[in-house]
Amino acid sequence: MVFIQSSKNQTWLLPSDIRDIISSHHICYLVDSFVEELDFTDFELRYAGAGHPAYHPKILCKILIQAMIDGIRSSRAIARCARENVVYMYLAEKLIPDFRTISDFRMNNGSLIRNIFKNTIYAAREVGAVGLGQLSIDGSVVKAFASNNSTVTKNELGVIDDYIDQMLKEITITDELEDKQLHQCRGYD
Repeated sequence: MVFIQSSKNQTWLLPSDIRDIISSHHICYLVDSFVEELDFTDFELRYAGAGHPAYHPKILCKILIQAMIDGIRSSRAIARCARENVVYMYLAEKLIPDFRTISDFRMNNGSLIRNIFKNTIYAAREVGAVGLGQLSIDGSVVKAFASNNSTVTKNELGVIDDYIDQMLKEITITDELEDKQLHQCRGYD
């Protein structure tokens, strides 16, 4: 039998543009354009001046939104995606934030993250990328009373807020558990 010849020792010649690897219909392009439209003036003023350069909040928001879409909650898992996943590499603009940077950004900017997640859901709904017919919180199914083409009702706003709050709590718990497990494995406790 003849097998396809492997070339694992060959030097990689990746395309000059990382977008050549990603499908042209991938949702990461929606995430990228959505975050690029947001106003980060307050952040830019907060980080103005001397000191160690920080990751721009646009980059961190892009990878956090993509992680939310992909169902990835752990800061370590998101950091691993930024190192290993082409979509996250594209959204991170060739930067590789570590898990602590991602975790601290989420912890220190909870209201921004919450609003961005909420606006992401609204934007995705507007372009038909997601329907709000069903959002699950703690295994409960909550049905919306409006059709997919109508405006967001007050009940849906409450469901979205509850969903985002629950998700942010789960993220914090996951990061704390991972930190505790890592410290125990290394014998710090």
